[in-house]
Amino acid sequence: AELSERVVKNSAFRSMLELYPEAREIVHDFHSSRYASCLAALETLRPDLLLDLHLRPHVDQLYADIRSKALVQYFSPFVAVDLCRMASAFNVEVDSLEKEIAALIMSGCIPARIDSQAKVLHARHADQRNATFV
Repeated sequence: AELSERVVKNSAFRSMLELYPEAREIVHDFHSSRYASCLAALETLRPDLLLDLHLRPHVDQLYADIRSKALVQYFSPFVAVDLCRMASAFNVEVDSLEKEIAALIMSGCIPARIDSQAKVLHARHADQRNATFV
């Protein structure tokens, strides 16, 4: 919703995106939840972004933040997600995805737990009753 409001529906930003079709496709892929395509297209832009004197020191962090946001956004509507399906949606191996998600859980970005045996990510919802009386 935030991406749609600030970027896709913003007329000033939309006109800028029209000048850079690669960036427009990346934004539309992210907005449409086509994460593998979005991240692959973003990787093709990396060499050009690294040439920018001001952007270069921030490129790796920007990429990590975009990837983290994509993982959080992918999981947010679900109570449980099969890590094999999620790995295929992001075009990565299950083990590396599991490590990435574990880091996001530990940093508090994803309120969930991983069932490593069944390869399932389960949402951890706060107990509403306890939260009411605290």
